Amino acid sequence: MSGEPQKVVVVGAGSGIGAAVAAHFHDRGEHVLAVDVREHQTPASEHLQCDLRDAASINALLGQIGSG
Repeated sequence: MSGEPQKVVVVGAGSGIGAAVAAHFHDRGEHVLAVDVREHQTPASEHLQCDLRDAASINALLGQIGSG
């Protein structure tokens, strides 16, 4: 890794493959935003909840994380 850490957003980070992906990038020192519909303890820099079945929830998440 060189320079600034990458910013990685992982949806479905509460379990399974999503949790493994979030943990992988977090362990590499990247800035990981772990998103899931329920609370979780996946290793990450930040945790947010979002229901991807709900457009209002998605828009709220995008408003929280902004661009960049």
